[in-house]
Amino acid sequence: ADSNIGIGVDAGEKITTSDANICIGHQSGNGITTANSNVIVGTLASSTTNGSLDGGSLNVIIGFKAGYLGAAAKTKVQSVCIGSEAGSASAGTGNNFIGTSTGNNASGSYNIAIGSLAGDAGMTGADNLLIGRSAGTEVIAGANNICLGSLAGDAIISGSNNICIGYSADVNAEDAVNRVIISPVAATVDADNTTLFK
Repeated sequence: ADSNIGIGVDAGEKITTSDANICIGHQSGNGITTANSNVIVGTLASSTTNGSLDGGSLNVIIGFKAGYLGAAAKTKVQSVCIGSEAGSASAGTGNNFIGTSTGNNASGSYNIAIGSLAGDAGMTGADNLLIGRSAGTEVIAGANNICLGSLAGDAIISGSNNICIGYSADVNAEDAVNRVIISPVAATVDADNTTLFK
């Protein structure tokens, strides 16, 4: 191990062969074993009960319990988790989770969730863009969805290729595909891929 910095009780305490990690805060980064070039700031950020951040490198994790690992080994690569418990128990590559409890338990890759509770159901799908309080909060297997606005797309679970823009704009089925909904108020569409402007 080389060029690691640990500031705080038990910060980075499990580092073995890892290099160039910065861990600041009580027990921050104490799950790092073989991961490299991570920046981890916050009490219990990327901490663990007995798991590890195996092979996870080039991550930025900031906030209380951000990127928390729990009891299982996780691999995050080139991901950003900023906010209290953002990206908790998550894995995957190229994810960006910003806001309280965003992206919790996610294992998919290249997802962006911004806003408290956005995308927090354990996404396994990829390439979702979820912006707003609880936007896409139930998305799990769905992929390529765009949900912009508080509560937008919160009915989507396995659906893909949907666009929901506006407060509470939503599809009418958890497995909906190829729907476009643009509305400043709560709105849904029927089964024929209707585009709704309201």
